[in-house]
Amino acid sequence: MKARYVIGCTIITLLSVVGLANYYFETAPTTTKTDVAKVASGTTLKVTNNSMFQKKSPEETPAPVNIRNSVAPKNTISTNGQPGTDLVTVTRATHQDDRIYRSTITPVVKNIITSPVNGQLDGQSRRYGEHLKKGDKIVGIVSEEARNQLLSDTANYISSRDSFTLSASEVKKNIELEKKGIISKRELQQSESAYVRAMIEMVRSRIRLKTTAQRLDFDWQGVEKIHNNRSLIDKKSASSTEDVVEYLLNRDYVVNIHAESDGILLPKYTGQGNVEFFDFSLGSEVRERAPIGMIADQNQISVRFIVSEFEVLSLSIGQPVELTIPVMDNHKLSGKITDINRFDFRSRGGQAQGIPVTAQLECGEIRCDRLFSISADVKALSEETNPIQVPLSAVTEENGQFFVQQIVDNKPIKRPVTTGETTKNMIIIKNGLTEGDQIVRDYPATED
Repeated sequence: MKARYVIGCTIITLLSVVGLANYYFETAPTTTKTDVAKVASGTTLKVTNNSMFQKKSPEETPAPVNIRNSVAPKNTISTNGQPGTDLVTVTRATHQDDRIYRSTITPVVKNIITSPVNGQLDGQSRRYGEHLKKGDKIVGIVSEEARNQLLSDTANYISSRDSFTLSASEVKKNIELEKKGIISKRELQQSESAYVRAMIEMVRSRIRLKTTAQRLDFDWQGVEKIHNNRSLIDKKSASSTEDVVEYLLNRDYVVNIHAESDGILLPKYTGQGNVEFFDFSLGSEVRERAPIGMIADQNQISVRFIVSEFEVLSLSIGQPVELTIPVMDNHKLSGKITDINRFDFRSRGGQAQGIPVTAQLECGEIRCDRLFSISADVKALSEETNPIQVPLSAVTEENGQFFVQQIVDNKPIKRPVTTGETTKNMIIIKNGLTEGDQIVRDYPATED
């Protein structure tokens, strides 16, 4: 009795399964060929007809939901027989960059001024903060050292010039003697070689004299007048030569230092907060190579700020920056990045490691020297304020070139583009697309 009951239940179950199978078979989509072939155990399904992917009507398909940070509503189009490809209409978006760096305004240094000699200051000196023109005298240094150097260079030049004159006369004489057969050709060549050596030595000594004379504002060509004043050098001694130079100079031996360019005279600033002041008092001692000051640009200022290794990737030389000065009612100045020191990556004052970036800005209507040492906020600006921006998934990279699929005549066309900055979901397109173009939202992994 129990066995009959089990057999009956089994038969009923089998009939139910067969009935359900017939129902699903009758309601399933029809195909023109056999679409599914049953193979060995563990087989996979092989699609042989794309007609099984059917696009639903708008009434059947709910409207797509915009993803975060999308630039346009999602559209769909049938491409390559595959319906439902999402499209994006290319638009421009306002680029926001809230990174602000605190910095201190510093001068733009044009050149550093140092003393070329040891000595003492004379009574005519400039002061820090003065505006100079190119060629203006900054300081004068009375230097016994410079005097001795000038005397030595002058004596050497006079001696070498006399040797050159003598050798030139010797060559002229030997040319005539060689023609008459009194001396050999070899002797003539030796005198010609001596003439060349004397000329080279004279030129060298003249260059040294000109260099020394320039520092002393001394007209070195006055030495040429010695031949017209032979009475001044009756004695062939160093002291008589010194008397000649004394006669030509007839003044103190002062090394004058002049401004090499227009600008503001300031104490030397190292850029690390160290300032070296020079004593402009009359008679104060000056050491050779001692810093006297620097000439700063009177139209531009500089700021230096530290960025992280990630932030520096979005910065470039020539990129515009905006400076805001809080203590001057948030007055703004504009400029550009002039230096990114990628080789100076280190910790500063216990802070995280960073890379120093320098920018220069125009002072505008404000005098630059009024801005020195004032704190300010620096903001790096994007090259475009409203760049074209598309989803990151719409762009692919092949061999260093980036591409999108642009819809042209209802068909996707592979289009090369130039990219810019990226965010989590979006990427800037610098070239290759224009506002209003349509592209495929998700670039296909493979192409037909």
